[in-house]
Amino acid sequence: LDCLSLGPEASAVLRQACILTGGKHQALPLGSQSYPLAELLAPLLLFHFLPGLSARKELAVVEDVQTLAAVCSCHGEAREIAYMCSCCLAIYCSGSRAICTVCRTRFRPSDDLDPPLRELDLAEVASFS
Repeated sequence: LDCLSLGPEASAVLRQACILTGGKHQALPLGSQSYPLAELLAPLLLFHFLPGLSARKELAVVEDVQTLAAVCSCHGEAREIAYMCSCCLAIYCSGSRAICTVCRTRFRPSDDLDPPLRELDLAEVASFS
């Protein structure tokens, strides 16, 4: 998977997808270059994306920094520590959501409401089975 990001900033999700598939990710933020986009686009595409995988290894191209940090689904920001939906594995930056916005799964309440194992009467539990 190869990607050329032309937005105001590069997408972390697209960068991770390119890294995981062995492709190339190139960011060209609009408005940050001193030349018109039309003059930059053709050389960039020809040099970075036209060559095959074997030819890319021979070119002296700076490799992407490989960061695979978790990216939250709500803001699209990289997170060191995050909450994850157990059904679709979507990442969230806070545990305040009650429903996953990706798969619409309702999150279970906190485990603080469940009694600890030491407080359960195991004889009662065994009699039910």
